[in-house]
Amino acid sequence: MSFPELTRFADYGFLFLRLIVGLIFVTSGWKHLRNAEARSKDIGMSKGFTLFLGAAEFAGGLGVGIGVLTQLAPLGLILIMLGDRLA
Repeated sequence: MSFPELTRFADYGFLFLRLIVGLIFVTSGWKHLRNAEARSKDIGMSKGFTLFLGAAEFAGGLGVGIGVLTQLAPLGLILIMLGDRLA
């Protein structure tokens, strides 16, 4: 089923989705940065890697949410999440 009259709201839907995804990554990155020692023990990584991970998630989340480098920021976030799962 298709609703062609709703296509005029597509830009708002994409903006909302981008803001929510950015907010999720910013809050996750902030948790890594704020309490790196405890978070590194939780995820089983070193404190330095946890700080890098937090900074990258925070910056990528801001990039997605604000709309700066909207094609590169998600690619970086994908690589971070894959590396986090594989490590």
